Amino acid sequence: MRITFFIDSFGRGGKERRCLQLIQGLNARGFEDIQLIVADNFVEYDEIYSTTAQVEILSRREEHKSNLDVIREADRLISSFKPDIVMAWGLMCAFFTDAIKLRRKFKYIISYIADCNEPRFPSKDYFVNILSRTLCDKAVGNSQAGLEAYRIPKRKRCCVYNGFNKSRLDSISHLDTEQYRRETLGISTRHLVTMVAGVDRRKDYRTFIEVARKVRDMRDDVTFVYVGKGRKMEEALSLLRAEDESSIRFMGYRQDVEEILCCSTLTLLLTDYRQHAEGISNSILESMATGTPVIATLGGGSAEIITDGKSGFLVERNNTGTICRHINALLDDPEKRKAMGEECQKVVDTQFSLTGTTQQYITLFESL
Repeated sequence: MRITFFIDSFGRGGKERRCLQLIQGLNARGFEDIQLIVADNFVEYDEIYSTTAQVEILSRREEHKSNLDVIREADRLISSFKPDIVMAWGLMCAFFTDAIKLRRKFKYIISYIADCNEPRFPSKDYFVNILSRTLCDKAVGNSQAGLEAYRIPKRKRCCVYNGFNKSRLDSISHLDTEQYRRETLGISTRHLVTMVAGVDRRKDYRTFIEVARKVRDMRDDVTFVYVGKGRKMEEALSLLRAEDESSIRFMGYRQDVEEILCCSTLTLLLTDYRQHAEGISNSILESMATGTPVIATLGGGSAEIITDGKSGFLVERNNTGTICRHINALLDDPEKRKAMGEECQKVVDTQFSLTGTTQQYITLFESL
């Protein structure tokens, strides 16, 4: 079986990680005839070069290529490779693949549904989604809610949850969390509440700051940390006051996310519910894999991974009072945190294993 993956770029994002892990999982199962076409010359996951994937870089933006140029070059690469299956991992790449599909014979899977926000009419993405869901043989989403939001025909739907690679935790299995929190992160408080997310319009960093202040006014044993970068970082930092310096920290991009999650008492994922709904969030999944309970915004696919009150809490419309009550309750109840943490790890092990995800894709490929 020969498979082509077509993706916009290969930066350190959730979509790119899922693609990388799938290729690694396929290699481990003996599938080696893989082509990876990357539209833009942006590769941060160097691990891709340790797989059998034949990597082709189109340098679309760098060389200012027109859409027609990209379609022609991708068509040439696909025609030469002769794949049985082509998977498009982004809406733009789906648009390119749609054009190629009209004149080439291969099974076509769209795999760009990672949130629960149907593209709005009359945008380009709206029309690409209509065309792609019409031409594709199957549409993969990482949540049932996402497939519903994108209005994928039921006969074409395939929900494959994100798989978590537990080997990522091997290096921190014996981490001294207190020492790491104190010496590496410079945090001396007993508790650490963390949010791992991009600082962009989709995430509710304003509510994060408001909640942190309210909890800080009630107790002095907790530090709130926001890990991630994004276009709204300058705006987020401008919201901070002098008195926030010791209790609220925006750390930017970090390579030690797993270590920080292990040091955290609990995590938050607050989404701007007015314009975004999560699919299956990697941030939630990673937190749960470390046994750290999550408080998240209700909506999208979050209810497919978090059972409210059992493995975390889901909060409607980011009600700050409710969030603060949940935070204080968990900070003051170590037994509750422990039980929730164990449930979190059980959910990841049984429903979001990397081997299970790989097998679902193999079953899908073989069915086509």
